Amino acid sequence: MPQRYRTVNFNKLRRKKIMKNYLVSALALLSVSLFTGCSKDDDNVATPEPTIVGKWKAVKYEDYLNNTLVNTENAIEDNNSCPDYLDFKANAAYEYVEKDGDCVASVSDNGTYTYNGSILNLVIVGGGTYTVKVTKLTNTEIVFESTETLQNGDTKKEVEYFTKL
Repeated sequence: MPQRYRTVNFNKLRRKKIMKNYLVSALALLSVSLFTGCSKDDDNVATPEPTIVGKWKAVKYEDYLNNTLVNTENAIEDNNSCPDYLDFKANAAYEYVEKDGDCVASVSDNGTYTYNGSILNLVIVGGGTYTVKVTKLTNTEIVFESTETLQNGDTKKEVEYFTKL
């Protein structure tokens, strides 16, 4: 019986090779898209614009005389678990709330405010105003600065640092 030689179908092999290449390429593309397609959920969350509205706890005070730092004080609370705070409300009212060692709150100052993006003006109930420059405002920090010229010509500057509660 004569031996038959099996003929190789090159077209069939080429199609298998092409299909294998497609399969490898598809798997590579799928794995790349799985790793790059997934990201943290908060990537597309917009950071809210900083606003003065909210409760702010004093952190530190600095005093300058003729632009030289002469005093720094850290804010000290009667009870760290319930700090005093400055509360700017959305309706343009404000109040300064002090808490004693037992966390009993009392309003020591209140009134209305205007804020134009750099100047904060407080109109105090019972009379008086207090105007400060806002030198820093983020979602977590605010810094106030007030400057006055003394009778002797010296310049006194007070800087107040607050963090948002």
